[in-house]
Amino acid sequence: MLAEYLLNLVIDPEKLSRLKKNRDQLEAGEGLSPEEREAIKEGDLHSLRALLYRDVTRAGGGSSFSQRLGFEQSSYTVSTSGDTPHIPINMSGLFDASFWSTMDPACLWESEGLTIVGTGIRAGLQTTPESLICIRQASKVLFLVADLLTQAWITKINPKAESMQHLYKKGKYRLDIYNEIVDTILSNVRKQKDVCVVFYGHPGAFVYPAHEAIRLARKEGFKARMLPGVSAEDNLCADLGVDPGVAGAQSYEATNFVLNKYRFDPSAGLILWQIGLFGYAYWDPQYKGNPEALKELVEYLKEFYKADHEVVLYEASEFPLGNARVQRLSLAQLPETTISGVATLYIPPKSLPSIDLAMAQRLHIPVAK
Repeated sequence: MLAEYLLNLVIDPEKLSRLKKNRDQLEAGEGLSPEEREAIKEGDLHSLRALLYRDVTRAGGGSSFSQRLGFEQSSYTVSTSGDTPHIPINMSGLFDASFWSTMDPACLWESEGLTIVGTGIRAGLQTTPESLICIRQASKVLFLVADLLTQAWITKINPKAESMQHLYKKGKYRLDIYNEIVDTILSNVRKQKDVCVVFYGHPGAFVYPAHEAIRLARKEGFKARMLPGVSAEDNLCADLGVDPGVAGAQSYEATNFVLNKYRFDPSAGLILWQIGLFGYAYWDPQYKGNPEALKELVEYLKEFYKADHEVVLYEASEFPLGNARVQRLSLAQLPETTISGVATLYIPPKSLPSIDLAMAQRLHIPVAK
């Protein structure tokens, strides 16, 4: 079975290393179909996702692998590898001032209370050692991640780990779902000595419930901390060769970006998250793209960029041998394009920034001519 094979690669890095050196090892009795072997060799991200969930769709969610994890079949999970909490649409005015204040870091020598960790995008391979220790040793582990393989890896590390995916209900306002996630986390913190909550990627990057759970847990007198993880943005910088130190980088949730009309600089890179969910305030497992809403985004962006300005749709790979998916197109083509729910939009700078020569002179910084 493909899922078991990929899971073994994550758990056994030596096997993964040997396979990277010699792809012909795939031919040797791994129980894979020719189609599955080809998808692994090519590292085709969308093919791997489709093949991984094929058993679920064929059996109506009845495969032993999916049942063991409580995985819910839907076109959303098949097309986008599941759902995890991000940022509520239009946060303006929803929270009191304390929500926006920064927190003091907690002592990392402590494990008591609440610890929130991230798996990285490729679970096991991008999971930090300190997060792995927490997942293995915590009295209670809750998780909400973006794909079936990561769920399998977590339950392999800690068989008692519990998914929170059941909190998602069709047609429910996303902020209500996220607050239920927070309530579930806090309920367990009140009962258990130490609780580890696992999100995918970086648990503090576009994961509202993680920050809110820590804030409220500390308010109730519990110790709470977050451990960093490898984010989709980290993968984007590596895969696309984007260095924020060269041209800068601006990062926004796509729908909030338009609703709040943020001021930004087109001479710096622009990252828009959740572009595939643009305009969606309610959760729907039968997710489909929203071309009409994307036209609104394009019209807004055309105030700053030309219609033929190149943009990039990016998807980091969650598979040990999967390649990132990179699609280059013009800004005008965006509404006509099929976009995954986990895709990120990167818009390269349209021009070089202007240099303040007088400031450079006052700071004694040489400027190349």
